[in-house]
Amino acid sequence: MGKLRFWVKWSLINFYLGILNFLLYPILLLLLPTRIPEWLLKFQGDLTYLLSKTQRRKVARIVREKVPAVRDDAHARRTARDYFRIQSSLFYYTLFILAFRQKKWLPRFVTYEGLEHLDASLKADQGVIMPTFHFNHPIATPGFLEFKKYKVTGYAVHPWDLNVPWVVKINTWLGYNVGALKGDLVMAYANRGARQVYSRRLKEGSVFVVLVDIPFPGRKDLRPVDFLGEKFLFPSRITDVIYETGCPVHIAYCVRDNNDWRRAKVTVSRRLDMTGDPDKDLQTIISAHEAAVLEHPEQWWGWRGYERGTLAYHEEYRRRKEEREREGDRTKG
Repeated sequence: MGKLRFWVKWSLINFYLGILNFLLYPILLLLLPTRIPEWLLKFQGDLTYLLSKTQRRKVARIVREKVPAVRDDAHARRTARDYFRIQSSLFYYTLFILAFRQKKWLPRFVTYEGLEHLDASLKADQGVIMPTFHFNHPIATPGFLEFKKYKVTGYAVHPWDLNVPWVVKINTWLGYNVGALKGDLVMAYANRGARQVYSRRLKEGSVFVVLVDIPFPGRKDLRPVDFLGEKFLFPSRITDVIYETGCPVHIAYCVRDNNDWRRAKVTVSRRLDMTGDPDKDLQTIISAHEAAVLEHPEQWWGWRGYERGTLAYHEEYRRRKEEREREGDRTKG
Protein backbone atom coordinates (compact mmCIF):
# COMPACT_ATOMS: atom_id res chain seq x y z
CA MET A 1 0.00 0.00 0.00
CA GLY A 2 2.87 2.35 0.80
CA LYS A 3 4.46 1.77 -2.58
CA LEU A 4 1.14 2.48 -4.28
CA ARG A 5 0.72 5.78 -2.43
CA PHE A 6 4.28 6.74 -3.33
CA TRP A 7 3.67 5.91 -7.01
CA VAL A 8 0.41 7.90 -7.08
CA LYS A 9 2.03 10.88 -5.37
CA TRP A 10 4.97 11.03 -7.79
CA SER A 11 2.70 10.46 -10.78
CA LEU A 12 0.55 13.43 -9.78
CA ILE A 13 3.64 15.60 -9.22
CA ASN A 14 5.01 14.62 -12.63
CA PHE A 15 1.65 15.34 -14.26
CA TYR A 16 1.44 18.80 -12.65
CA LEU A 17 5.04 19.70 -13.45
CA GLY A 18 4.66 18.28 -16.95
CA ILE A 19 1.75 20.63 -17.68
CA LEU A 20 3.84 23.57 -16.46
CA ASN A 21 7.08 22.66 -18.27
CA PHE A 22 5.76 21.23 -21.52
CA LEU A 23 2.58 23.26 -22.03
CA LEU A 24 2.33 26.49 -20.01
CA TYR A 25 5.97 27.63 -19.93
CA PRO A 26 6.58 27.21 -23.70
CA ILE A 27 3.50 29.35 -24.31
CA LEU A 28 4.84 31.99 -21.93
CA LEU A 29 8.17 31.99 -23.76
CA LEU A 30 6.32 32.95 -26.93
CA LEU A 31 5.19 36.10 -25.11
CA LEU A 32 8.76 37.29 -24.50
CA PRO A 33 10.17 39.87 -24.34
CA THR A 34 6.92 41.32 -22.98
CA ARG A 35 6.46 41.24 -19.20
CA ILE A 36 3.34 39.07 -19.33
CA PRO A 37 5.21 35.87 -18.32
CA GLU A 38 6.79 37.70 -15.39
CA TRP A 39 3.43 38.92 -14.11
CA LEU A 40 1.95 35.42 -14.32
CA LEU A 41 4.92 33.83 -12.56
CA LYS A 42 4.84 36.44 -9.80
CA PHE A 43 1.15 35.63 -9.31
CA GLN A 44 2.07 31.94 -9.02
CA GLY A 45 4.70 32.87 -6.43
CA ASP A 46 2.23 35.00 -4.46
CA LEU A 47 -0.26 32.12 -4.46
CA THR A 48 2.42 29.72 -3.20
CA TYR A 49 3.35 32.26 -0.52
CA LEU A 50 -0.25 32.51 0.67
CA LEU A 51 -0.73 28.74 0.77
CA SER A 52 2.57 28.06 2.57
CA LYS A 53 1.70 29.53 5.94
CA THR A 54 4.32 27.73 8.02
CA GLN A 55 7.12 28.15 5.50
CA ARG A 56 6.49 31.84 4.85
CA ARG A 57 6.54 32.59 8.57
CA LYS A 58 9.74 30.61 8.95
CA VAL A 59 11.49 32.42 6.09
CA ALA A 60 10.33 35.83 7.31
CA ARG A 61 11.53 35.07 10.84
CA ILE A 62 14.99 33.88 9.78
CA VAL A 63 15.46 36.80 7.38
CA ARG A 64 14.40 39.22 10.12
CA GLU A 65 16.96 37.67 12.50
CA LYS A 66 19.86 37.38 10.06
CA VAL A 67 19.70 40.39 7.74
CA PRO A 68 20.40 43.74 9.46
CA ALA A 69 18.88 45.72 6.56
CA VAL A 70 15.51 44.04 7.19
CA ARG A 71 14.43 46.29 10.01
CA ASP A 72 10.83 45.28 10.76
CA ASP A 73 8.29 42.50 10.31
CA ALA A 74 6.64 44.14 7.30
CA HIS A 75 10.00 44.31 5.49
CA ALA A 76 10.67 40.67 6.41
CA ARG A 77 7.32 39.61 4.96
CA ARG A 78 8.00 41.49 1.71
CA THR A 79 11.39 39.82 1.44
CA ALA A 80 9.82 36.40 2.10
CA ARG A 81 7.20 37.04 -0.58
CA ASP A 82 9.85 37.96 -3.14
CA TYR A 83 11.79 34.86 -2.10
CA PHE A 84 8.74 32.67 -2.78
CA ARG A 85 8.25 34.36 -6.15
CA ILE A 86 11.78 33.51 -7.24
CA GLN A 87 11.60 29.96 -5.86
CA SER A 88 8.28 29.25 -7.56
CA SER A 89 9.59 30.33 -10.96
CA LEU A 90 12.61 27.98 -10.91
CA PHE A 91 11.59 25.66 -13.75
CA TYR A 92 10.33 28.47 -15.95
CA TYR A 93 13.53 30.43 -15.41
CA THR A 94 15.59 27.50 -16.73
CA LEU A 95 13.77 27.84 -20.06
CA PHE A 96 13.84 31.64 -19.81
CA ILE A 97 17.65 31.70 -19.62
CA LEU A 98 17.90 29.43 -22.66
CA ALA A 99 15.42 31.56 -24.59
CA PHE A 100 17.47 34.69 -23.97
CA ARG A 101 20.47 33.01 -25.56
CA GLN A 102 18.57 31.83 -28.61
CA LYS A 103 16.73 35.12 -29.17
CA LYS A 104 19.88 37.23 -28.81
CA TRP A 105 18.30 39.49 -26.20
CA LEU A 106 21.34 39.22 -23.92
CA PRO A 107 22.89 42.68 -24.60
CA ARG A 108 19.57 44.39 -23.95
CA PHE A 109 18.57 42.72 -20.70
CA VAL A 110 21.69 41.27 -19.00
CA THR A 111 24.46 43.41 -17.55
CA TYR A 112 27.82 42.38 -16.12
CA GLU A 113 30.00 43.87 -13.39
CA GLY A 114 33.58 42.85 -12.71
CA LEU A 115 34.39 40.97 -15.92
CA GLU A 116 37.68 42.86 -15.98
CA HIS A 117 38.68 40.96 -12.82
CA LEU A 118 37.90 37.66 -14.51
CA ASP A 119 39.76 38.63 -17.68
CA ALA A 120 42.84 39.60 -15.65
CA SER A 121 43.01 36.13 -14.07
CA LEU A 122 42.24 33.99 -17.11
CA LYS A 123 45.07 32.62 -19.20
CA ALA A 124 45.10 30.30 -22.19
CA ASP A 125 46.56 27.48 -20.08
CA GLN A 126 45.05 28.28 -16.69
CA GLY A 127 41.44 28.79 -15.75
CA VAL A 128 39.63 30.36 -12.81
CA ILE A 129 37.86 28.58 -9.95
CA MET A 130 34.56 30.25 -9.12
CA PRO A 131 32.68 28.99 -6.01
CA THR A 132 29.09 30.21 -6.15
CA PHE A 133 25.76 29.96 -4.32
CA HIS A 134 22.26 29.05 -5.50
CA PHE A 135 21.74 32.68 -6.30
CA ASN A 136 19.24 33.12 -7.94
CA HIS A 137 19.26 30.06 -10.22
CA PRO A 138 21.95 27.36 -10.46
CA ILE A 139 22.53 27.84 -14.20
CA ALA A 140 22.21 31.63 -14.26
CA THR A 141 25.86 32.45 -13.48
CA PRO A 142 27.51 29.77 -15.68
CA GLY A 143 24.90 30.27 -18.39
CA PHE A 144 25.22 34.02 -18.69
CA LEU A 145 29.04 33.78 -18.58
CA GLU A 146 29.00 31.18 -21.33
CA PHE A 147 26.72 33.42 -23.38
CA LYS A 148 29.51 36.03 -23.21
CA LYS A 149 31.80 33.50 -24.94
CA TYR A 150 33.72 32.42 -21.85
CA LYS A 151 34.79 28.77 -21.65
CA VAL A 152 32.73 27.49 -18.72
CA THR A 153 32.73 24.24 -16.75
CA GLY A 154 29.97 23.49 -14.28
CA TYR A 155 29.91 20.94 -11.46
CA ALA A 156 26.69 19.13 -10.59
CA VAL A 157 24.97 15.84 -9.91
CA HIS A 158 23.90 14.32 -13.22
CA PRO A 159 20.17 14.91 -13.86
CA TRP A 160 19.46 11.18 -14.06
CA ASP A 161 21.11 10.66 -10.65
CA LEU A 162 18.88 13.19 -8.88
CA ASN A 163 16.16 11.83 -6.59
CA VAL A 164 13.46 14.04 -8.10
CA PRO A 165 10.46 13.60 -10.44
CA TRP A 166 11.27 12.88 -14.09
CA VAL A 167 10.00 16.23 -15.26
CA VAL A 168 12.54 17.90 -12.98
CA LYS A 169 15.29 15.66 -14.37
CA ILE A 170 14.36 16.72 -17.90
CA ASN A 171 14.19 20.40 -16.98
CA THR A 172 17.63 20.14 -15.36
CA TRP A 173 19.05 18.30 -18.38
CA LEU A 174 17.79 21.08 -20.65
CA GLY A 175 19.49 23.69 -18.50
CA TYR A 176 22.81 21.86 -18.60
CA ASN A 177 22.80 20.89 -22.26
CA VAL A 178 20.69 23.08 -24.54
CA GLY A 179 22.49 26.24 -23.47
CA ALA A 180 25.78 24.69 -24.62
CA LEU A 181 24.69 24.24 -28.23
CA LYS A 182 26.12 27.58 -29.34
CA GLY A 183 28.77 28.05 -26.69
CA ASP A 184 31.49 26.29 -24.71
CA LEU A 185 29.82 24.86 -21.62
CA VAL A 186 30.84 21.43 -20.29
CA MET A 187 29.45 19.79 -17.16
CA ALA A 188 31.61 17.82 -14.72
CA TYR A 189 29.24 15.37 -13.06
CA ALA A 190 29.74 13.99 -9.55
CA ASN A 191 30.67 10.30 -9.56
CA ARG A 192 30.95 10.41 -13.36
CA GLY A 193 34.56 11.40 -13.93
CA ALA A 194 34.18 14.97 -12.65
CA ARG A 195 37.79 15.38 -11.56
CA GLN A 196 39.18 14.42 -14.96
CA VAL A 197 36.80 16.82 -16.67
CA TYR A 198 37.42 19.92 -14.56
CA SER A 199 41.18 19.29 -14.36
CA ARG A 200 41.43 19.17 -18.14
CA ARG A 201 39.18 22.16 -18.64
CA LEU A 202 41.03 24.32 -16.12
CA LYS A 203 44.25 23.67 -18.05
CA GLU A 204 42.41 24.96 -21.13
CA GLY A 205 41.47 28.30 -19.56
CA SER A 206 37.95 27.46 -18.37
CA VAL A 207 35.91 29.13 -15.64
CA PHE A 208 35.03 26.34 -13.19
CA VAL A 209 31.73 27.22 -11.46
CA VAL A 210 31.00 25.17 -8.32
CA LEU A 211 28.01 25.43 -5.97
CA VAL A 212 29.13 25.42 -2.33
CA ASP A 213 25.98 26.21 -0.33
CA ILE A 214 24.24 22.83 0.08
CA PRO A 215 25.63 21.12 3.21
CA PHE A 216 23.98 17.67 3.05
CA PRO A 217 23.95 15.88 6.42
CA GLY A 218 26.44 13.05 6.50
CA ARG A 219 28.95 14.55 4.07
CA LYS A 220 32.49 14.03 5.27
CA ASP A 221 34.01 17.24 3.90
CA LEU A 222 31.88 19.75 5.81
CA ARG A 223 33.63 22.48 7.80
CA PRO A 224 32.07 25.02 10.17
CA VAL A 225 32.67 28.67 9.27
CA ASP A 226 31.15 31.93 10.42
CA PHE A 227 28.09 32.76 8.33
CA LEU A 228 25.29 35.18 9.21
CA GLY A 229 26.32 35.33 12.84
CA GLU A 230 26.70 31.63 13.63
CA LYS A 231 28.61 28.48 12.75
CA PHE A 232 27.39 27.10 9.45
CA LEU A 233 28.71 24.05 7.59
CA PHE A 234 29.97 24.26 4.01
CA PRO A 235 31.64 21.62 1.82
CA SER A 236 35.39 22.17 1.94
CA ARG A 237 36.46 20.05 -1.04
CA ILE A 238 36.68 23.26 -3.07
CA THR A 239 39.86 24.27 -1.21
CA ASP A 240 41.48 20.98 -2.21
CA VAL A 241 40.75 21.75 -5.85
CA ILE A 242 42.17 25.26 -5.42
CA TYR A 243 45.42 23.95 -3.96
CA GLU A 244 45.70 21.07 -6.46
CA THR A 245 45.39 23.36 -9.47
CA GLY A 246 46.84 26.65 -8.20
CA CYS A 247 44.13 28.52 -10.13
CA PRO A 248 42.94 32.02 -9.16
CA VAL A 249 39.69 32.24 -7.20
CA HIS A 250 36.77 34.61 -7.71
CA ILE A 251 33.15 34.43 -6.68
CA ALA A 252 30.24 35.34 -8.93
CA TYR A 253 26.49 35.54 -8.57
CA CYS A 254 23.47 36.56 -10.61
CA VAL A 255 20.49 38.57 -9.40
CA ARG A 256 17.22 39.45 -11.09
CA ASP A 257 15.78 42.93 -11.06
CA ASN A 258 12.81 42.60 -8.69
CA ASN A 259 10.96 45.27 -10.66
CA ASP A 260 11.64 43.70 -14.07
CA TRP A 261 12.56 40.03 -14.18
CA ARG A 262 13.71 40.24 -17.78
CA ARG A 263 16.73 42.08 -16.49
CA ALA A 264 19.56 40.34 -14.68
CA LYS A 265 23.01 41.29 -13.45
CA VAL A 266 26.03 39.02 -13.14
CA THR A 267 28.67 40.21 -10.66
CA VAL A 268 32.23 38.87 -10.55
CA SER A 269 34.39 39.70 -7.54
CA ARG A 270 37.99 40.75 -7.46
CA ARG A 271 40.45 37.91 -7.08
CA LEU A 272 40.28 36.45 -3.58
CA ASP A 273 43.54 36.06 -1.68
CA MET A 274 44.18 32.42 -0.77
CA THR A 275 46.63 31.65 2.05
CA GLY A 276 46.95 27.87 1.85
CA ASP A 277 45.09 27.50 5.15
CA PRO A 278 41.86 25.57 4.35
CA ASP A 279 39.86 27.09 7.21
CA LYS A 280 40.87 30.67 6.46
CA ASP A 281 40.41 30.29 2.71
CA LEU A 282 36.97 28.70 3.01
CA GLN A 283 36.00 31.53 5.37
CA THR A 284 37.20 34.09 2.81
CA ILE A 285 35.03 32.52 0.11
CA ILE A 286 31.94 32.27 2.31
CA SER A 287 32.34 35.81 3.67
CA ALA A 288 32.39 37.15 0.12
CA HIS A 289 29.12 35.34 -0.58
CA GLU A 290 27.63 36.45 2.73
CA ALA A 291 27.91 40.08 1.60
CA ALA A 292 25.86 39.25 -1.51
CA VAL A 293 23.22 37.39 0.55
CA LEU A 294 22.86 40.35 2.89
CA GLU A 295 22.48 42.75 -0.03
CA HIS A 296 19.96 40.58 -1.93
CA PRO A 297 18.36 38.28 0.69
CA GLU A 298 15.33 37.45 -1.47
CA GLN A 299 17.55 35.96 -4.18
CA TRP A 300 19.32 33.27 -2.12
CA TRP A 301 17.80 29.78 -2.06
CA GLY A 302 18.97 28.90 1.42
CA TRP A 303 16.38 30.43 3.73
CA ARG A 304 13.74 27.68 3.66
CA GLY A 305 16.22 25.00 4.76
CA TYR A 306 18.51 27.35 6.62
CA GLU A 307 18.66 25.45 9.90
CA ARG A 308 19.91 22.31 8.09
CA GLY A 309 23.19 24.07 7.41
CA THR A 310 23.90 25.06 10.99
CA LEU A 311 26.45 23.27 13.12
CA ALA A 312 23.85 22.74 15.83
CA TYR A 313 21.54 20.89 13.41
CA HIS A 314 24.33 18.60 12.22
CA GLU A 315 25.45 17.80 15.74
CA GLU A 316 21.86 16.85 16.63
CA TYR A 317 21.54 14.87 13.40
CA ARG A 318 24.71 12.92 14.22
CA ARG A 319 23.56 12.32 17.82
CA ARG A 320 20.22 10.90 16.68
CA LYS A 321 21.89 8.75 14.04
CA GLU A 322 24.28 7.25 16.60
CA GLU A 323 21.36 6.70 18.98
CA ARG A 324 19.41 4.81 16.30
CA GLU A 325 22.47 2.69 15.52
CA ARG A 326 22.93 1.81 19.21
CA GLU A 327 19.24 0.95 19.47
CA GLY A 328 19.58 -1.27 16.41
CA ASP A 329 22.57 -3.06 17.92
CA ARG A 330 20.64 -3.69 21.17
CA THR A 331 17.68 -5.06 19.21
CA LYS A 332 19.92 -7.46 17.27
CA GLY A 333 21.63 -8.54 20.45
